[in-house]
Amino acid sequence: MAIKIESGFFRSPFARRIFGLFVISALIPVIATGLLSFGQVSRLLEEQTHDQLHEASKAYGMTLFDRLISFEDNSGELTRLMREGESLQLGPRGYLREQFTAGVLIPHLGEPESLWGQVSQLPRLSAAEIEHLLNDKIVVSNLVNGDNTPQIYISRLIDPEQTDSAILVVRVNTNLVWGDPEALPLTTNFCVFNNGNRPLFCSRDFSKDMQEKLSAGLMQSSTGRFEWDFGGEAYMASYWAVFLKARFFNPRWIVVATQPSKLALAPITAYKKMFPPVMVLSILIVAFLSINQIRRGVIPLQKLIDGTRRIANRDFDNVVHVNSGDEFEELADSLNRMARRLGKQFNALTTLSEVDRIILSTLEIEQVVDLVLSHLQTVITCDVSSITLVDTDSEQMGRIFFETADGGDNVLRVQLSDRELDMIGEHPNGMLVPWSSAWPRYLIPLKRRGARWFMIMPIRFKERLSGIISLGFKVKPTTDGEDIKRLRDFADRLAVALSTVEREETLYNQAHYDALTGLPNRQLFKDRLERDIMHAKMEHHPLALLFVDLDHFKNVNDSVGHSAGDTLLKMAAGRLRSCVREADTVARLGGDEFTIILSKIHDPNDASAVAEKVLKVFSKPFEIDRHEHFISGSIGITLYPSDGTTAEELLRNADTAMYRAKESGRSNRKFFKERMNAVAVARIRLESELRQALANQDLMLRFQPQISLKNDRVVSAEALIRWMHPERGELLPGEFIDVAEDSGLIVPVGEWLLDAACRQFVNWQRNRIAPQSLAVNVSIRQFREPGFTASVQRILRDTDMSPECLELEITESLLVEDHDKTFETLDELREIGVKLAIDDFGTGYSSMGHLKRLSIDTIKIDRSFVKDIPDDDDAATIVMAIILMAHSLRKQVVAEGVETQAQVEFLRARHCEFAQGFLFSEPLPVREFSQYLRTRLKVIKMATGRRRDIADTA
Repeated sequence: MAIKIESGFFRSPFARRIFGLFVISALIPVIATGLLSFGQVSRLLEEQTHDQLHEASKAYGMTLFDRLISFEDNSGELTRLMREGESLQLGPRGYLREQFTAGVLIPHLGEPESLWGQVSQLPRLSAAEIEHLLNDKIVVSNLVNGDNTPQIYISRLIDPEQTDSAILVVRVNTNLVWGDPEALPLTTNFCVFNNGNRPLFCSRDFSKDMQEKLSAGLMQSSTGRFEWDFGGEAYMASYWAVFLKARFFNPRWIVVATQPSKLALAPITAYKKMFPPVMVLSILIVAFLSINQIRRGVIPLQKLIDGTRRIANRDFDNVVHVNSGDEFEELADSLNRMARRLGKQFNALTTLSEVDRIILSTLEIEQVVDLVLSHLQTVITCDVSSITLVDTDSEQMGRIFFETADGGDNVLRVQLSDRELDMIGEHPNGMLVPWSSAWPRYLIPLKRRGARWFMIMPIRFKERLSGIISLGFKVKPTTDGEDIKRLRDFADRLAVALSTVEREETLYNQAHYDALTGLPNRQLFKDRLERDIMHAKMEHHPLALLFVDLDHFKNVNDSVGHSAGDTLLKMAAGRLRSCVREADTVARLGGDEFTIILSKIHDPNDASAVAEKVLKVFSKPFEIDRHEHFISGSIGITLYPSDGTTAEELLRNADTAMYRAKESGRSNRKFFKERMNAVAVARIRLESELRQALANQDLMLRFQPQISLKNDRVVSAEALIRWMHPERGELLPGEFIDVAEDSGLIVPVGEWLLDAACRQFVNWQRNRIAPQSLAVNVSIRQFREPGFTASVQRILRDTDMSPECLELEITESLLVEDHDKTFETLDELREIGVKLAIDDFGTGYSSMGHLKRLSIDTIKIDRSFVKDIPDDDDAATIVMAIILMAHSLRKQVVAEGVETQAQVEFLRARHCEFAQGFLFSEPLPVREFSQYLRTRLKVIKMATGRRRDIADTA
């Protein structure tokens, strides 16, 4: 319906108020948007300029590095000419003379000899620099001449193969180093500083004061940005460090690109001129639209119309908000009160109808209670509510279900006293009472949530108290007869629901549970087996069914009677339940036949382990009337889907396997497929042999070195375990560690490994061939064993091993679960001085937060990443990321699985500290590893003496 308004509508205060609000609501966002845009554009321009300066400084720095490489190659050409006998007394010819403006020859133990050009001073070479020259590399030095002009010098051995070789020192043409300043961008200035922030070059005529001002903004980081000013003008600058240490033995050059700020922010000037006209235009548009909108309709009237329509559509929750201060507001308040009253009545009827439907369709009393609680606070206005259900077997015990106004819910157990029951019996139609410390305990949850007044309504069925409905109010409520009637209706519905559930549960238990043992009967067993088969099919995991038959049970019935036999069946049912998880099913099919459903298993060994547990608990006597009866069990095992895909197939095949177990001597278990039996028997045999090997000292040690990539020294030895099997020969850990983990033998095996390795390390120390530390792997189960730290301390004390020389390696997966216990154990180990390392890093799930908190000294990069470097870009990126992350957390890095020299060079260039792999040595027995240590020490001593001689000669 269209509403027409007179042309003089603007005289109305209501219309003027709406118009003003429209204009203000448009003006503020436009101004705010303009200011925010101005600031954002300014920041974006600054960020863009910094990024451009960063890229410019990096590009120029890479160019300088490439030019130094070119000078390195050309200096090599000079030394080649001199080795071939060509005299450079008058200097080189052609392009070499253009690149090198002066040259000096420094003979071994002689005075420097000028070859060409004039040199006022020569760089002084340290022993480390001479060692660098011995690797056929150059040393780049930057010196300042007498006229304060920076000069670049290159030093190089004439013949690196000779320890007494002369050294050629050449001065580089700096114009070729820095390039043509005119070729650089006009708006960007470049300066190069040495590691001490002294200027080497500037592309523009920067005064000394400007250069000092610019160098003051440089930090120790490899890259960065900053702003600086000079002479009242602001500048923006970014710098990038060119690292020359590894190749040229020069700490670094810092390339700075700078630009006046006014050039970067020039585009914002146009924005300032454009903003005011745009703002004025926006206000005019909004004013026009607001006037047009007021002419089209009256908003409060439309809200009232919409509210009426919602009530007609049974939507009573939406409130019509009109704050106009006139008749429209009064009309809206009346409409809201009517909607609330109608809503209460409609919700009450709907809830009661829903309760009736649930009573007829479900056995879950909790669902009925949740439904009533969710509607109580809307049907009868209250702050909190609860429903107490009295136990069917004890009138003095119950459960409190309560829901808070913010949606939280909970269930508590409560005990009802005789006084509380008598008080409820005296008020069958409910009562309204204030809080008192003498009031019942089932009101305490409501009192804790702020309630001070309570409405209590008993739930009775056939003169028996079944429950209590409690409403809580923060202030005394003004309830009427309708509220009491609605509460009574809810109580009656709950009484019917409780009686229905009680009756249905009795019928259900009689139909689905064994009356003697309380276990699921054949019908419920088949239902659960079919359900678990469906889940196993959907989730693609195996399932196991165990058929258990008691051996010689008939003898018990015949000898001591059926009553004793029934007692034994109850005890057998209890023992079976103790062997499985809560999610598994133990059922009695009848007589002395039981079944077990293992709903989720990883492999057949899980089913075999449960069967072994059952046989073990059945090996203990059953004591009945002070007489012991020995009853064993025969177990048949089938697996889904390999032994059947339906419940009938699995049960039939499990029964067949059970009879095979009886035929093989009873007190036994058999898989339906003989292959499964062979695997299970082999695993049990391997466990027994491992126990014997531990007792007979058949376990052996192997050691693999960890090498420092800085000086090629052996810094650590990792202890590895081997098993000399009497039939299969030497076994690697992968062939028996899983069995040790599952059986619990990993704890004594791990203690043996740690004790034997520490004793051998102390022996190496006595012979003065020991590396700096010993690395020993620790399994997850051994680490989580109570008293692990005490065990480590005991072994260190017994072997006289220094804790600082021991490094324990834990796997990354240990960090995923039980963080608090893990951190506590790691802290204990650090307190006694033991170093810690994360093994196989990159293959687990540890987060950066864990690494930051953990007291870890070393991170070992898994061999799966190292084997593909440097050819695989993805592997190289991952390895570099791990190294950078570890160094940023102040942790050392060990690369595992190193097999090629190319991998060593890649890791050394990325500053990886240590490496381990077949390139250096395979795991060796004790005697061979001891000889390996002696050989490495001799090689290191010889190399150290040679370098010292060369340094003394220079």
